[in-house]
Amino acid sequence: MEKIGQVDYPGFQAPLWRITFKPDQPAAYKVFINAAIHGNEPSGAECAVRFVEWLAKSPQQYMDTAFDIIPIVNPWGWVHNIRFNRDGTDINRDFATFKSQEARIVKKTMQNAAYHLMLDLHEDPSADGFYLYRYALGDKAAGEKIVARVAQMGYPVEQNVNMVILKTDNGIIDAPMPGIWYMRLTGQLAIANYYRLNNSKCVFTIESPLRLLWEDRLIMQQTAVDMFVDYYTK
Repeated sequence: MEKIGQVDYPGFQAPLWRITFKPDQPAAYKVFINAAIHGNEPSGAECAVRFVEWLAKSPQQYMDTAFDIIPIVNPWGWVHNIRFNRDGTDINRDFATFKSQEARIVKKTMQNAAYHLMLDLHEDPSADGFYLYRYALGDKAAGEKIVARVAQMGYPVEQNVNMVILKTDNGIIDAPMPGIWYMRLTGQLAIANYYRLNNSKCVFTIESPLRLLWEDRLIMQQTAVDMFVDYYTK
């Protein structure tokens, strides 16, 4: 565990932690996972922590892969079960202007970093089912396999999320590169958009429906994380 920065507000201080797993031999792949940039989306953070625990118990499973994991990007929001930080900023719209201390900490941490795969774990309070974003990626197989697996497990797949000009197509939202550049110009860049521009060609946001039961959301998140990691590191 490494403290990569500290969030300081009146009466509230909390470190931002990065957990790193490195195999004994040189790693052929590097994977990054973050969660809880929105404080009221808790299952992503739990999924990230459970993944850390599983790595600690079974390090032999990924002996050619290194992991960096930030389970909670927004500790104040997570403690108070609020989407925003203490200043009322949506940190997930702050990766063009970097007004929030949390976004600045992540930016500093990610400078010159490169990963084969980056996963941003979220939950959606208005969605009825599971879905994911993929960012300017020609290879569509991984996302489609994950959505199909979630559906086979009996969970709903979201069909009706609309994000300005983007919308779900059988549980997947494709974000093209021109749209990512546009969001940066408008000062509304999300953390996954920032990763796609700076750190990796394979970036995904995983969304579970907040209205479903806790354990069901965790199963969806863990299924997606496990399948993405296996797909991009095998």
